[in-house]
Formats: sequence, structure tokens, C-alpha cells
Amino acid sequence: VNKTYNPTISVWDGIESVTNFIGQGTNDDPYQINNAADFAYLAKSVNGGEDYNGKVFTLNININFNSKEWVPVGNKQHPFAGVFNGNGKKIYNLSINSDLQYVGLFGYVTGTVMNLGIDSGTIAPITSGASAYVGSIAGCVSGLIENCCSKATINVNAKNMVYAGSLVGYTESTAIIRNS
Repeated sequence: VNKTYNPTISVWDGIESVTNFIGQGTNDDPYQINNAADFAYLAKSVNGGEDYNGKVFTLNININFNSKEWVPVGNKQHPFAGVFNGNGKKIYNLSINSDLQYVGLFGYVTGTVMNLGIDSGTIAPITSGASAYVGSIAGCVSGLIENCCSKATINVNAKNMVYAGSLVGYTESTAIIRNS
């Protein structure tokens, strides 16, 4: 018997990949997100200063973040500037409870996030510092959010100014949210 195992969901164990992405990051050969660890590697590399401006990513599998603490992809100093195509896939059990200013699956987006759904999760950041920007898809956007949806729960209890929304916490004047 010759059977091929083709999983439909990747469950995160809290560790990011240690290898580079498969693909060239182009429209014809996008970087592949094939498991939860690849997604975590994307967050680590963007937060470390790689903005992926002009690069394209595609999500090939549903992701269960297993309610492990997620660090958003990007912040104001290091935003995500590429194109992330969720490819109609879903995120499950997203959990963010840390003290960050830009909170969501993506923290700060100057590029594009599209075709992505968050099916479940709780975003309840601790906002003790300056203003906070809280949304399920992105905390702050100056780029494009398209064909995205979310069922995540947003809970914010703050002493300072908080911008919160079910999809996006705050949009800059250049932001576009379409068909979401």
C-alpha cells in the first residue's frame, strides 16, 4: 500500500523553523509557509529587521497555534512590508497576552495581508506602557488587508490609550481594508 500523508493542519509546539523558506519570494515562486514553525520563523525574522519588502508568501496549511503565546509579525520599527497570501487557510487558537504595543497575528503591516481567516483565539494583551494597537489580523496597518475575517476574542483592559478592533486596531491614512 502506497499512501501519501497530506496534513490539513499544523499544530505549533512553540518553536520556529531554523531553515530558510522554500521558494524565491516572487509571485511565480512565493516563499512557502508549510507549518506553524515556518510562520514563527517569519515573525522572528521580521522582528529582527527583515521587512520582506516586495517578497510574496503563501500559507499552504491551516495552523493551530495551540494557545501558545504568539509574538506578532512586525512592529513599528520593523514592519511587515511583503505580501502574505493566506490562500484561504485558517488560524486556530491564537493567543497573545504579552506587553506589546502592536498586537495581532501581525503587529504592524505596511505591505499586504490577504485571504486569511482567524477561526479562534484570544487576544488579551497587558497594556501597561504607551498606547496600544490591538486587532486580530493586525495591530496597525498602513498597507492593505483584503479578504480577511476573524472570530477571535479581543479583551483589552488598559490604563492608557488603546486602539482596538476585531480585524485591525488602527489604520494609518494610507491603509485599505477591502472585502473583509
